Parts: sequence; structure tokens; C-alpha cells
Amino acid sequence: MAPEVQSRRSHTLSQAKQTDMFSFGLLVLWILFREQLEENWRPTQTPSAPADSGVILTVTRRVIQRVTDWLGGSQPEVGPDIRYLMSINPIKKSGNIVRAVALQLVEDNIDDGSKWRKPLTDLLGQILQFDSFSRGDDAEFDKIERVFAGQRFVGPIWFSLCGC
Repeated sequence: MAPEVQSRRSHTLSQAKQTDMFSFGLLVLWILFREQLEENWRPTQTPSAPADSGVILTVTRRVIQRVTDWLGGSQPEVGPDIRYLMSINPIKKSGNIVRAVALQLVEDNIDDGSKWRKPLTDLLGQILQFDSFSRGDDAEFDKIERVFAGQRFVGPIWFSLCGC
């Protein structure tokens, strides 16, 4: 969830699009690097987690509950990968390191020669900005589409990205 969501009662269409771009960035990050996010979670982080991570966890659980109610099923337990994402994405700028972690994961896990490295670095670097105004404008959706346009993934997405 975008950091600014908790501080606003309502959103303009433009603000909602900025929030959607951030959420899309988190989804891309989670899909591509779920194992690494899970490995980065340390249960000892709980006491020192940012104070607002509890708010994010509560909201995340509500969203998960609504989706599972709608789909019909039991609510899944929040795994270490999601807990780690929540711990690095607090609503206070001083503790929010989700963008830095995303860029480091791309650098560490995507081969230098891969055609995905620069587009993913550019994409995640822009849409995971803490400041919603720095994420770009409506035209950024076209840029996102161009990054993934014409790509077909056969087998695990990871092998397609790292050029394995």
C-alpha cells in the first residue's frame, strides 16, 4: 500500500492513480523477489519495527479478509515475505526503505546483461518513490505497459528475467 493512503480521507483521481502505481510496484517487487523478501524477514524485527507498521498490518489484514470473503475461503496467514514488505514500507518517510530495497534486489539478482535490468530499475525506481508527486503522471501507465509489452513468460518468470 502506498504510504500516503493512511494520511488522506479521500483521493482525487490523479492521487488514486499515483497510489495504484505504487501498489503495482509493490506487486512487481513481490512477484519477482518473493523468496528474497522472505529470506530478509527476521522475527527479531518485530520489536524494532516502525510504530506505524501495525497500522499497515491491520489494513492489509482487512483487505485480505475482504478479498477472501468475496472469493469465499479462509483468510491466509500473513507470511514472512509480506511482513518484511510491511516493515520496510512504513508511512513515515524516515523509515521507508522499500524503494532502496527494490533497487538493491534488482541489482543483486538480475544479470547485468539481462534486457530486464535497466527497465526494472527505472520502473521500480520511479513508481516506488515515497513522495507520490515524484512517481510521474498519467503517462507513466504507458511507460509501464511498454516495459512489459510483447513479453511472454514460459516457465517460471524468474528464468525469463535473469536470462537463465
